[in-house]
Amino acid sequence: MTMLKHELTKISVTTVVAVSMLFAIIPAARPVAAQDLVTTDSIASGSSAFVFRESSKRPQSFLAGGGSAFAREAGGVRYNRRTNAQIASAAKKRRQAAAAARKRAMAAARTKKLKLSNDLAKAGENSLDAGRVDEAIKSFRASLKENPRNQRASSGLSEALTDQAAAVAGDTNDPAAIPILEEAVRFDKTNAEAFAKLGAVYAAKGEYPAAIKNYSQAIALDKDLVALNAPLGLAYLDSGDVGKAEASLLLATRGAVETVDEVKAESQQ
Repeated sequence: MTMLKHELTKISVTTVVAVSMLFAIIPAARPVAAQDLVTTDSIASGSSAFVFRESSKRPQSFLAGGGSAFAREAGGVRYNRRTNAQIASAAKKRRQAAAAARKRAMAAARTKKLKLSNDLAKAGENSLDAGRVDEAIKSFRASLKENPRNQRASSGLSEALTDQAAAVAGDTNDPAAIPILEEAVRFDKTNAEAFAKLGAVYAAKGEYPAAIKNYSQAIALDKDLVALNAPLGLAYLDSGDVGKAEASLLLATRGAVETVDEVKAESQQ
C-alpha cells in the first residue's frame, strides 16, 4: 500500500512538472483546450503525462503569424501600402527609363538617316557632274527615301530628271518626255529649265494653252530667259491671241538686242 502511494505521488509530481513546462513555453494569450492534450509515456519513469496534439509546431509559429489578429491586420495594411507605393515608384522609373532609351534610339536613328541621306545626295551630285544621269537619279531617290526633306536631293533629282527628259525629247520634242518633266517640276518648283522644256514639248504637240502656261512660268522664274518670249509669242499666235503674240515677240526682239549689246560690251572689255 505504501509503495502504491509512493508511485501515485511520483506520477502526480511528473504530471505537474510536465504541465508546468508546457505552460511556460506557450504564450499566455493562447488558451489551451482540453482536446489539445493527449497522454504519452514518461521517458524518465515510464508513467503517463500530458502533451499537446500540436507539439510538433514551433513556438515561433505564433509570432511568425503576426501576433494577434488586430496586429496582423494593421501591420498588413501598412505593409501593403508601402509595397504598393514602392512597386508603383519602380514601375514609373522603369517607364521613364524606357521612354528615355527610345528617345535616344530615335535620335540616333534620325542622325544616321540624315547622314546617309546627305552622303547619297553628294554621290548623286558627283554622278550628275560626271554625266551619269541614270546613276545620279538612283542616288537622289535613295537620298530622299532616307530623308524626304533633303533639299539638295530634291533639287538634284529635278535637275537630273530634266537632263533625262531632254535626252528623251530629242530634237523633235517627243511627248514621252512630259511625265519626266512633270516629275522634275514636282521635286523643284523653281526649275525654270524644266518648265521651258515642257512648254516646248507641249507646243510641238499642238497643246498651245499648256505651252503658254509653262513658257510663262519659266520666264517668271528666270528673267534671263528672254529668248523664250519668241516661242511664247508663236504659241499665242497659234492659239489666236494676236495681241499677246505681238507683245511677246516685241519682248523677244528687245531681249535679243539687249543680249547682243551685252555681248559686244563684254567683248570690248
